[in-house]
Amino acid sequence: MIKTVKINMLNGTINSLQEERKKLQDDVARGEVASKELEVARSKIKELQLQIQLEAGQTKGQLMLLQ
Repeated sequence: MIKTVKINMLNGTINSLQEERKKLQDDVARGEVASKELEVARSKIKELQLQIQLEAGQTKGQLMLLQ
């Protein structure tokens, strides 16, 4: 009887730990996706910054020609 109770408690603990493990795996997966999205966003920002610098240089050149 006592062994049955212990087995049931251990099974409950196992189930709880398995659920927690699944949640943590899901969190890790979401974190990896967010990390990839952040890297893409950083890359796009750098690209846009370079484009702005290029356009600013072109605009400055045009202003100098107008003067």
